[in-house]
Amino acid sequence: MKVAAVVQARMGSTRLPGKTLELINGKPMIQVLVERLKKAKMLDLIIIATTTKEEDKPILRLAKRLGVDTFAGSESDVLDRHVKAAKKFKMKIIVRVPGDNPLVDPHYLDELIKLHIDSNADYSFSESGEGLINGMGAEVVNFSALQNIAKLSKKKSEREHVTLYIIKNSENFNVKSLKVKLRRPNYRVTVDTKEDLKLVRKIFHKLPNPSFEEVIKLLDENPDLVKINSHIKQKLGKILLKPLDNK
Repeated sequence: MKVAAVVQARMGSTRLPGKTLELINGKPMIQVLVERLKKAKMLDLIIIATTTKEEDKPILRLAKRLGVDTFAGSESDVLDRHVKAAKKFKMKIIVRVPGDNPLVDPHYLDELIKLHIDSNADYSFSESGEGLINGMGAEVVNFSALQNIAKLSKKKSEREHVTLYIIKNSENFNVKSLKVKLRRPNYRVTVDTKEDLKLVRKIFHKLPNPSFEEVIKLLDENPDLVKINSHIKQKLGKILLKPLDNK
């Protein structure tokens, strides 16, 4: 059973252009993420999935230097990009990781994959009110389910947000969510804005290789850090995941 992390990344972010290659402790953000993913024991390979646009070529060159696989596909049809990448590398289980989440925790990534496999789930996630904070988790989806929703997803939003169709039609899929003891639903460490980047840089400056628990402890003890990006709204996908928390 081939389990692959697909890191979704591009340079053309609307709110923070080029964020994928912004430096954190002297390294491009996507390199920080890849190095953390390499510590996950249940991943067979890591693929950086970007677009065919010229401006995204630096991402492909960096991936090559990091020794991970790459795929270049549609910029707007992100669902199609994931399906074609899965076919190319013959994946059975896709672990979807946004390239702007450099704090993904490899331990809980393994826990999520194990939960997904043991539960024979179609789709599993770890960021929710009962799970990890926004920016430290991931999503897991079977290739068979991905192929299915690729045929059913007609709306632009469903093509842009890979698992949105499953989220909106969860009653038709076996969906599981990872639950943790420490819960801080108001914290977020994903990088969408300059404020987010500032916070993440400060976290890595204080904690070079932070675990989920260490990040929570740091933010609990330093409310001034939480204030840096506390006004930023949650991403669309993370909001829509909330109704699934009890599944």
